[in-house]
Amino acid sequence: MPSMNISTDTRPLLQTAARTAEHLIAAISPEQRSLPTPCGSFSVQELVEHQLVVLARVAAVGRGLDPMTVAHGPSGAEVGRGDLVAAWQVAVADAERAWADGAALSRTIVFPWVTQSGAATLIMWACELTTHTWDLSQATGVPVDWNDAVVQASLGSLVAILPDPNRASTFESVREHMPPEFRDFPPPYADAAPVALDAPLIDRLAAWSGRRP
Repeated sequence: MPSMNISTDTRPLLQTAARTAEHLIAAISPEQRSLPTPCGSFSVQELVEHQLVVLARVAAVGRGLDPMTVAHGPSGAEVGRGDLVAAWQVAVADAERAWADGAALSRTIVFPWVTQSGAATLIMWACELTTHTWDLSQATGVPVDWNDAVVQASLGSLVAILPDPNRASTFESVREHMPPEFRDFPPPYADAAPVALDAPLIDRLAAWSGRRP
């Protein structure tokens, strides 16, 4: 399993990624919630719910808990009845509280696929939020004002964790280290897609994640 260590305060990168996602989520209409996304079988609604799970894991790690014990955020019915933006803001605020004292930045965080510092882990999650924000933008047609620092850090994190553009053997290895209840997962990333070296950063991130920008 790869190891990645970053010693700087990366909380602003995650906060910016979360704000970027929130701006897009605020523009989603009720009619768009059932649209398909480029992320597997997720609909727009389901992908927002998945990102709420990500934020719940961010909060768990900030409090020194095992992120793999977090299986869900708010229920789909709960989010479906309410305001997606309100649910998002509550989840972001909780994550920010959990990391407020900065202690988790220097902790060593162990995942089945990587061991890294808390600071690096926040970039990993900023990458996940950013990639899924791209998915939502593609699904809904809502434009996004990307933050270059966040996208650049996200791309660096993804390449560090998934250096091989061909992913099948990597995910089989990860599967062996997952808790039994998590082992039956579809590959989260397809093989990297070709993209021009001078393509925009967000297109390069999407391509390395297996999307086709």
